[in-house]
Amino acid sequence: MAWYLSPALQQLRAQINALCPGRDRRSDGAVGDTSHQARPSDHNPARDSTPPGMVRAIDIDEDLTGPGGPTDGPAAALVAAIITDPRVAYVIYEGRIWQNPAVFSNGGWRRYSGVNAHLSHVHVSVRRGRQWDSDTRPWPMPGSSTTTPTPSEEDTMTPAQMAELKDHQTEQTERMARFLTGVDTGKPLVDKDGNPATLTGLRESQSVLWRQGNDSHAQVERFYRRQEQIHAWEKATASKDPAAIAALIPADLAKQVVDLLAARIKG
Repeated sequence: MAWYLSPALQQLRAQINALCPGRDRRSDGAVGDTSHQARPSDHNPARDSTPPGMVRAIDIDEDLTGPGGPTDGPAAALVAAIITDPRVAYVIYEGRIWQNPAVFSNGGWRRYSGVNAHLSHVHVSVRRGRQWDSDTRPWPMPGSSTTTPTPSEEDTMTPAQMAELKDHQTEQTERMARFLTGVDTGKPLVDKDGNPATLTGLRESQSVLWRQGNDSHAQVERFYRRQEQIHAWEKATASKDPAAIAALIPADLAKQVVDLLAARIKG
């Protein structure tokens, strides 16, 4: 199916390009690759649009100052501005997702549990419907005076939330660094030439790795799945809910765990 980008997102991308003409675009994206096509995704051409084929999502590289520039701060400010616009369905950035409360019952910010934590780019999806996905009015930008509907408290990113976003980015970076150097696994990650992989190199080529399906892609995917499992276990143990903890134990290990616990209780 032929595809075209949502007019609303065409407007957003044009404004970002005008605001940051020298920005890095290596992690930009619109239409989905084969991995996206195998599952529901706003990156896939829609059949319910008029005309059919509209892509309702874009990825914007988080480095808004150009290759080699800072990788946080400006993108966080851009996200804070974008989510005040009612056309947004959800935004994913640095391991967190914001869902529009007008669309999702659990709207607002929360940790993102998907495999791709979106460490190198900002994902923006717009709402379905011509009044949203085809609306080409200017988007709010950092420091702009664009008039938009007054957002609710759930729609805005407070200074505390922005600080939390940066803290989470630091946490993700530290965990990625441990993974790259093999501190926890004993197996340092290497690039396609067999050289030690670097955090900068991995972040810059992340979108390429996801498309290539090579060994590095598999290792990155395992890393993110591992982080998701760690978060789920930490949440369950913190809740001290036996049912939640038991649900995370694989079925093939359940009996062994029960036997070990029984022995501990007897001892």
